[in-house]
Amino acid sequence: MRKDVLALGVLGIIFMILLGILVLSPTPAKKIVPVKVEGIDVSAPLENAEVSSPLIISGKVTGNGWSGFEGQVGTVKLLDGNGKELTSGILKATTEWTTLPTDFRTVLNFSSPETEVGTLVFKNENASGIPEKDKTFTLPVIFSKNKTISTEVFFGNLSLSSSSEQDECKRAYRSYRFVPEIKRG
Repeated sequence: MRKDVLALGVLGIIFMILLGILVLSPTPAKKIVPVKVEGIDVSAPLENAEVSSPLIISGKVTGNGWSGFEGQVGTVKLLDGNGKELTSGILKATTEWTTLPTDFRTVLNFSSPETEVGTLVFKNENASGIPEKDKTFTLPVIFSKNKTISTEVFFGNLSLSSSSEQDECKRAYRSYRFVPEIKRG
């Protein structure tokens, strides 16, 4: 009887050690896999990734109706959870657009939406104009809880002015930037 209790105690200790190793051991890192559909591989952002402005989009097209034309491979729209378009951009080829695969990149700027989720809608560059050759791909995203706001900034541009010093305002041009919203207490 005493040997049985001792054996059960040893087995209990071994079980606790194995359980501790299992619980405390680090989990292997998730491998980052680009989202793929036939013809387009989006490497950033990933599906259901948290995004904020500016949003960098990159990937490559590999055929099946996705190819380059005149330095671009398609367009992308960012929609909020209600389907409202927040912004759009051109997927610019970053490698030779006449051969596949062709890498692409674009940057989207947008104000924080009211919804928590959104969708990126990719459309191929259909140079033929034939509707049957249109391709689309959607990618769900989650908007960052850090809100951004749009602000106007003005930059000087000496090439926009004449030699007169009275036209100082003509030397500036307007641009928009999206910055983190700061809440004052």
